[in-house]
Amino acid sequence: MQPTPLLRRPVATGAAALLVLLATATVVLLAMRPPAPAAADAPTGRFSATRAMDHVRAVAGQPHPVGTAAHTRVLDYAAQQLGSLGWTVEPVTGTVANPRLGAPVPIGRVTNLTARRPGTASTGTVYLTAHLDSVRTGPGANDDAAGVAALLETARALTEGPAARNDTVLVLTDSEEPGLLGARLFLDTRRPDPAAAVVVNLEARGDHGPALMFETSPANSTLIGHYAATPTPLGFSLSAEVYRRLPNDTDFTEWREAGVAGLNVAYLDGSARYHTPGDSADHVGGASLQHEGELVLGLARSLGGADLAHLDDGADTYFWTPLGLVRYPNTLVLPLAAAELLALAALVALARRAEQLTLGRYAVAVGTGLAPVVAAVAAAVALWQLAVAIRPEYAAFVLGDPYEPGWYRAALTAVALLAAAGWWLLMRRRLGAAALLTGGLTWLGVLGAALAPVAPGASYLFSLPVLVSAVAGGLALARPGLVPWWPIAVQAGALVTLLVAAPVIGLLYPALGLAAGAAPAALIALLAVPALPLLDLLVRRRAGVVAAAGAAAVAVLFATGLVTDPLDADHPRPSHLLYAYDADTGTARWLSPDAAADDWTSGYLTGPVESPEPTFPTLVGPLLSDYRTGPAPRIELTPPELTPLPELLAAAGDRSTVFALRSTRAAPVVSFHVAADGPQPVAAIVDGVEVPVDVAAPVRAGRWGWGFVFHGLPPDGVEVRLRFAGSGPVTVRVTDQSDGFGDVSGLRPRPAGLAPGPLPTDVTLTGKTFTLL
Repeated sequence: MQPTPLLRRPVATGAAALLVLLATATVVLLAMRPPAPAAADAPTGRFSATRAMDHVRAVAGQPHPVGTAAHTRVLDYAAQQLGSLGWTVEPVTGTVANPRLGAPVPIGRVTNLTARRPGTASTGTVYLTAHLDSVRTGPGANDDAAGVAALLETARALTEGPAARNDTVLVLTDSEEPGLLGARLFLDTRRPDPAAAVVVNLEARGDHGPALMFETSPANSTLIGHYAATPTPLGFSLSAEVYRRLPNDTDFTEWREAGVAGLNVAYLDGSARYHTPGDSADHVGGASLQHEGELVLGLARSLGGADLAHLDDGADTYFWTPLGLVRYPNTLVLPLAAAELLALAALVALARRAEQLTLGRYAVAVGTGLAPVVAAVAAAVALWQLAVAIRPEYAAFVLGDPYEPGWYRAALTAVALLAAAGWWLLMRRRLGAAALLTGGLTWLGVLGAALAPVAPGASYLFSLPVLVSAVAGGLALARPGLVPWWPIAVQAGALVTLLVAAPVIGLLYPALGLAAGAAPAALIALLAVPALPLLDLLVRRRAGVVAAAGAAAVAVLFATGLVTDPLDADHPRPSHLLYAYDADTGTARWLSPDAAADDWTSGYLTGPVESPEPTFPTLVGPLLSDYRTGPAPRIELTPPELTPLPELLAAAGDRSTVFALRSTRAAPVVSFHVAADGPQPVAAIVDGVEVPVDVAAPVRAGRWGWGFVFHGLPPDGVEVRLRFAGSGPVTVRVTDQSDGFGDVSGLRPRPAGLAPGPLPTDVTLTGKTFTLL
């Protein structure tokens, strides 16, 4: 095998190529930044985040979950704003269950708000939706007051212009947080025609960063065309493929399941304040709100003038670049996958003909090609574990990101690149550059081809870099005079890799959090392959220097993250504590899902408990599997009531029971569970709504089987009708949940630097066991 001929000035040439790649990465990341907020005096037809922030402050002044006075105030505010614009406003109240989310089935008495502006020659309806409610622990300024504010400002801007061709309807849903209940109620009662409807849903899981269209309906070709015309249309079919396979839901899930075409938009970065008191108006990124608003206003105008009867027209692969949104039909995915494999095979053949590799060395390169990925994953996991060991409070950030994760992300990126470079430099002298390049590209090509039939929207991320690298490298190797240039030629593939992958990785970090930073690290190590030949030009036989410099860079970046990430009153550590009273035994205890007690909860927690499920089954779940506990002072709490209604029992049939379920403490949430070791219900009606009983209980449910959780429980309770199979008594557990700790004596306020976290906290639970039949 002949060594790769050298260029006359390898270091200068390699440095120039590296600068081009670094400049490209910089341009990509800068182009992703959201636009600056438009001023309050911006043209009336333009979206203004400054104007929209007035709505955010009005909606997110305090937590406003369903069933609270604050929630009613928010509904009234939104209705007044839309009514003043001349839109036809209609509140819709009803009880709804969402069994699709499993057991315990979420149920609620909810109120949606709709506002309609009729079109001039409508072909259907453009639905713009966001949810009005917040979690109980925070005011929900980003999630989802910002979405509501964006729609109110969009409605104002639309009103300033001529009426659209199609009807436009704002749907401000209720009870998204406990179970997508408002969306379910709207779709169950209004039943929009999928052949004449399109929806745009707004969400947020952070407090800054660009808005991303992260999910579409399966048939998206025309929709993507409309989206491409909006300002900075960030979107990747890869994210849609991934999100559909995750156990995550937004209101858009209900629309998608109903067959309505649409788009799901959110901003993701800054998740440390998600579902906490810190999700306030002071922490809403104005640029994020501007970007989300410009996207939804642009879509409302574009879709408002479209023929909505022709939206179901196939699926596209799409991805954003600084040059615009690239899209092509999924019918081209398999041919592209075949083309990249053929181009790769041709590259191997040409490299072999040019005596740059042997098949044996190529096979070894393929066999070791995943080594940098494994190394990057191991290093990323180790870095996060080290960060948690040094700063234990990081374990309390459920979504995996602290307040300032940027330096840590840079460290993960550096460690992934170091893993890839280490593989190249260690194996280069044994196998040769051509074998290593083609071996690494083979894994990318296999991934692209494997994804093509099962997740076509994700295939491009691997197929396009392989195709361009193989074609460019093959053209250089095909002509003897260009052989010395092949390491530079394949940088065309590296350039394409940056254009398609840098935005994805930049958004993958906040989407997954540092706790799952191994995923972007693995992707970086895998996709770095086309750029690795530059190492031969820049650092030949200096592997030790590269390793030392890389390790030093990782250490400096990691240490900077440790030092600069704040923890203070404005950046508090999440802290969880619940008061739980068991009326059966008359005992009370503190509970916390935190892995380790903090300075506040350590005064109340004495040790771990395997599971609280025997007395409080509503707390069982994948995030709440291990609790710490401690004895709590008993306060006078009356348990929830289950009052038989014998006057209604005659019409209910054998093995049936009818009762009123009420919280004597006027708690807004109540849960009901049936013991799994006894007779099970075969029919259930709660507050007049039939609730499926063939819903699987969680794996960790223990002795408790089917059940439901009612949100927004009215003071007089709800009527429940159950019919059971089998014989014998039925044991049930009823728990109500109220906000705060009531009159617990000796409870100290949280010190500065601690705040309620995103998991259930700062609530009082009262549980009682009943026997039916």
